[in-house]
Amino acid sequence: MTFLSQFDLQFGPRLALPDRPRHESFRAMFAWLEEHCQAPYTIMETGCVRKADAWSDGMSTVLFDQFLRVHGGQLISIDRSEEHCRIARTLVNGHSRIINGDSVETLHRFAADPGSTAPDLLYLDSMDVD
Repeated sequence: MTFLSQFDLQFGPRLALPDRPRHESFRAMFAWLEEHCQAPYTIMETGCVRKADAWSDGMSTVLFDQFLRVHGGQLISIDRSEEHCRIARTLVNGHSRIINGDSVETLHRFAADPGSTAPDLLYLDSMDVD
């Protein structure tokens, strides 16, 4: 089963809310990655999942982790809440690195590191950015 098939069966229906059809944008992101980039993928996100089964908001961390389980690569998720990071770590596997810290500072450090490469997808989803 391909990831997009799995998405359509398992994740898309949970994201398809009448007032917020989130499934369309997430499916488009995954399809774009598969079409335009090559595994192993690097995905970075700011703001991580805050609670299990929060399909009306959040869950990007879990979705990205599931995508990487199929295709390979790494997720780097940054959140300033230690509690949110703890929860996220329980919902992902070894493909994901959850960093507790300020996302703006962390992204600047990654960009300045000569050994780092640009992510295939940068998902900006922080709630508490000044």
